[in-house]
Amino acid sequence: MGSQKPKTQEKNSFLDGLIEQRKERYPSALNGNKDKIFEFFCVETLLGDYDLTYEEIQSGIVDGSMDGGIDAAFVFVNKKMHLEDQELSELTGRTASVHLILIQSKNTSSFTQTAVVTLTSSLKDLLDFDVDEENLSALYNKEVVKVFVDFRRIFKILQKNDVHIESVINFYYCSRASSVSKFSKDIAPKTKDLKKTIKKEFGFTLDAELLGASELYEYTKRQKTLTKYLSSSNNGGIIFNDKSYIVLCKISDYFDFVTDANKEIIPRLLEANVRAYHGTAEVNREMRSTLLSPPDGVDFWWLNNGITIVSDEAGFQGSALKIVNPLIVNGLQTTHEIHGFLKAAKIAGTPIISDQQLLVRIVVESDPSKRSLVIKATNRQTSIKASSFRATDIVHQKIEDYFINSEYYYDRRKNFYKNANKKADQIITIDSLAQSLASVVGQSPHFARGKPSAIVSEDIEYNKYFTNDSEKMFPMDTYLNLVLIRKIVEEVFLEIKERPPRVYVGGVQQYLNNLKFHVLMVFSWAINGGQKVGAHDVASFYTDERKKERACAAIAHNSAVFVFERFEELGAQDKTAKDKSFTATLQAQWSQWNTTVAVG
Repeated sequence: MGSQKPKTQEKNSFLDGLIEQRKERYPSALNGNKDKIFEFFCVETLLGDYDLTYEEIQSGIVDGSMDGGIDAAFVFVNKKMHLEDQELSELTGRTASVHLILIQSKNTSSFTQTAVVTLTSSLKDLLDFDVDEENLSALYNKEVVKVFVDFRRIFKILQKNDVHIESVINFYYCSRASSVSKFSKDIAPKTKDLKKTIKKEFGFTLDAELLGASELYEYTKRQKTLTKYLSSSNNGGIIFNDKSYIVLCKISDYFDFVTDANKEIIPRLLEANVRAYHGTAEVNREMRSTLLSPPDGVDFWWLNNGITIVSDEAGFQGSALKIVNPLIVNGLQTTHEIHGFLKAAKIAGTPIISDQQLLVRIVVESDPSKRSLVIKATNRQTSIKASSFRATDIVHQKIEDYFINSEYYYDRRKNFYKNANKKADQIITIDSLAQSLASVVGQSPHFARGKPSAIVSEDIEYNKYFTNDSEKMFPMDTYLNLVLIRKIVEEVFLEIKERPPRVYVGGVQQYLNNLKFHVLMVFSWAINGGQKVGAHDVASFYTDERKKERACAAIAHNSAVFVFERFEELGAQDKTAKDKSFTATLQAQWSQWNTTVAVG
C-alpha cells in the first residue's frame, strides 16, 4: 500500500483546487495577484451567509497601506450590509443588531502575533468615538476610516432613536497554515488581550477566530442549498396538493423558521420581496399592538393576510414541513414584526403568548417567470405603489434578455448569475446600471456617488431611467453601451491604480473611489462630441463610426486626467465628489478645456 497524505494536507490541496476554480470568476481588478485572490476568497467564504454580490465583497476590502492590520471590514445592521446613504428611521423604538466583521488574510502558511497586536492598537483609535475623522485619516487609509465612521454614525443614530442595540465584533484571521493548533498557543494570549481590551475600553464584545486551510475548507463545504423546517399547529394541520401547501403554525415556530442560530432573520429568505421594511407604518403599529395584546377570542391569523413562500421543493417530515430554498415573497412586514416582538420579549423576559397562529402558504415552483407572477399577484393585493416592483418590472426583464445576447448578465434577481458561476466582470446589477444612467443621462454623478441606493428606491429618480411603457422605454443599446463604456473607465482606473502616473493628494485610491461616475460622465461627453447626452445618443455610441472611434481607453484616460485635476483643485475630499457644485464645475470647465487633448 502506498503512503497516504495527512488529512490536513488533503484539505489544503482541496482548498487550493477550490481557489483555482473560483478565481476564474473573480473580478479582473484582482489582476491575477495571488494574495488578493486569497483575500477575496476568504471574504466570500466567511461571509457566505450574507449572500453578498461580487461588488459588495469588493467594496468591503480595505487592504493597502495604513490599513491598521485590517484587510476587509463590513458593517451589517440586522444581517443586511449597511450602505452609507441608507436610512435607519424604521428601527426607531425597536431592537437592532449591529455586526462589525473584520478580516485579516495572509497568503502564507503561518500565523503571527503581530497581526493581533496591530489590530489591538488600531481598534483603540478606530472604536474611540472621541477621536474625530480628521485625526483618524492621519493614521489610517480612507477605506478603513470610512467603515468605522459609518459604524459610529449608526450607533449614534440608533441610540438617539431609542433603539436597543445588540452589537458584536468578529475578527477572522486567515492563512493557509495546515494546523491552527501549532500557532494558537503563542497567539491565544494576544487574542485574549484583544477581547479584554475592547470590552473594557469600549463595552463591545469581540470574538476572534483563527482559520487555517482545514477551517476554511470546512466553511466552503457549507451547502448553497438552504433547507428549513416549519412546524405546524394541531398535529400536522396542513392542506396540500402536489405543488402547494397551506399551514397554520405558531408564531414562535415561524420565528424559528426565519432565523439563524443567533436568532437573526436570514437575509436570503427575503431577497425576493419587493418591499423594504417600514417599521413606522400604521399597519405595522397595529400588527405590533395585536402581538402585544391579542383581543380576547381572536387569533392573530384572523387579522393578518399571512405569509407566501415560493420554494424549489417541499415535503413532510413528521409534523413539520421541509422546505428547500424558501423565499418569502409576501409577508416581509409581518416577518419583521413577529421577529422584533419575540426577540424583544426574550430580551425583556416578557412572557410570550406562543399559541397565536400565522397562516403560511408555500408554492413549489422553480420557474422564474411563474415566481414573478406569484410575487406580483400577492403584493398587488396590498396597498403598494407600482414603482416598488423593481426586479419584476418588464423593463428589467427585457434588459436581462437583451444582455444574454452579449457577454454580460443582468442580475435583476440578486446573485442569480453569481450562483450560476458566471464571472464577476460579466455580472451587472440593477444598482450599478442605475448609477451609470444617473451619471450619463441624468448628468448627476455626485448623486450616483453620494446616494447609490436612492436611484432605485426613490420613485422620482427611478422613473427617469426605467419605465414599462414600450413607447417611452430607452433603447436596449442605451443600457448595454453604458456597461461597455463603464468597463473602459474601470480598466483605465485599474491601470492607474497599478501604475500611478503621478503622486495624488491623499493617495490614488481616494480618486478612484470617488470619481468613477464623474469620469464616466465626462467620457460620454468626449464620445458624443458634446455635453448634451441623451439615452438615444448613448444608444448610438457603437453604431456611429465617429463616436465608436472615440469610445477608447486613451480618451477615457484623458477624461480621467481632466476630472482628477479639478478634484485636486477643490481639495480632493469625499464630500467634494458628492457635491453638486463639483459636477457644475466639470460642466463649466470642460468646454474650455483643450478638446484636442480630450477628444483627439
